[in-house]
Amino acid sequence: MKITKNTQNIFYLFSLDFIVRLFGFFATAYLARTLGKEGFGLINIGLGILSYALIISIGGLNLLGVRKVAAGEPDLSFLTSKIILLRLLLSFLVFILFAVIIYFLFDAISFTVSLMYLIYLFPAALLIEWYFQGKQRMGNIAAGKALGMGAYLILVLILIQSPDDILFTPIAWAFGVLINAVFLFMMAAESDRPLLKNILKIDSLGLLKESLPLAGASIIAQIVIMFPVIFIGITIGNADAGIYSAAFKIIVLILVLDRVFNALFFPKIVNHLNHMPDKVEDIFKTVLKIICFASTSIALIVLLIGEPVILLVFGEEYLSSVPLFQYLIGYFVLTLINSVFTYTLIGMHKEKVYTISLALGAAMFFVFGITITMIIGTVGMAIGLVIFELSALTYMVLNLKEIKYSIVRTIIIPLLFTFLTAASLVELLHLSLMAELLITFTAIILLAFTIKIGKREFNFFKQVLF
Repeated sequence: MKITKNTQNIFYLFSLDFIVRLFGFFATAYLARTLGKEGFGLINIGLGILSYALIISIGGLNLLGVRKVAAGEPDLSFLTSKIILLRLLLSFLVFILFAVIIYFLFDAISFTVSLMYLIYLFPAALLIEWYFQGKQRMGNIAAGKALGMGAYLILVLILIQSPDDILFTPIAWAFGVLINAVFLFMMAAESDRPLLKNILKIDSLGLLKESLPLAGASIIAQIVIMFPVIFIGITIGNADAGIYSAAFKIIVLILVLDRVFNALFFPKIVNHLNHMPDKVEDIFKTVLKIICFASTSIALIVLLIGEPVILLVFGEEYLSSVPLFQYLIGYFVLTLINSVFTYTLIGMHKEKVYTISLALGAAMFFVFGITITMIIGTVGMAIGLVIFELSALTYMVLNLKEIKYSIVRTIIIPLLFTFLTAASLVELLHLSLMAELLITFTAIILLAFTIKIGKREFNFFKQVLF
């Protein structure tokens, strides 16, 4: 049985992606222990502010670049010049705007840290990952990220030895992306690199008008994901922001599975939509079953090891991250399930439904997430993220009427069963490891029977891989 070249490329790409996340995770763990809860909260607030600034400074330009390169844009040197120049102009304007906003929002130290993180906007404007995406040279992107994150980790370990060194963290972050940008420039074809003589020919406003419609869904998603740590820091305190960040960082690490599953299954769905529309229903149901079973099973296993991992990585100071992490596992499960609907809708050219689902989910997140947080504290933001994904999923389910499947058996019952099992495990933690393992693996077996995972699903998975 031979592994296909496509599968080899997928695993090559995501093995590097996992290495990048590991580098980032090691840096995160080191910073959490070295800076303490308050300092760790401060840098994550800075990263949250930076994420909002990046959303605006990118403005859909990266997606536009991918589309133009993939479509065979004749003058790539001119295109890279246009996008980089506009990114730099937007970065300058966004830097000034955000500097004014955070000056009035934060105290002196929070302002300084956040302002230092905003410097990242300028080297990030030089990144031409979109060029390599359009060329389908994903290995270059992964290698660049690995180099950049490796440089960041090394600088963090060298420069940051105590909470007093906190300002070196955003400097290391900006240096890492600069290394990434330089590497990608070197890997690009010499004829495709930007030229200074092209600058005067650039219609910045026209390019921006063309790119903005592409940014909607990603803007909504990023606003929601980065809002909790900023809101917690402002309303509750930097230490609580650090507690939340510790729990969320682990979720981000295991969400590498989402990218792996998407890379494996999305091309299959799109291929069937384009060439075998009569088989779309079968392929959709098979993929949905596999993802529902995998996500819920992994969630139960991760629930068991969550507390030991947090203690091992972050230390006892972050023990109160455990309840947050337990709720965020629900966010992890729903994110994976939502991906099946997301890419099916995109493959059917129903991007509008996807964008509306995120907008609805965001509205529910802000209403319930903020309300619950004000009542019970930091855990409210974790619950809010679960509500965000659940609301988006509900809307997509209701608007994907072209495909018939059993939502009760495939999604609702497994989610309810997983929730009840997880609640039981939380109550039994610290009592008996054998009992916890027995409950977990019994639940996984029952989930397989409930979802009807059988020979068809195993054969399909083998077909994708080999």
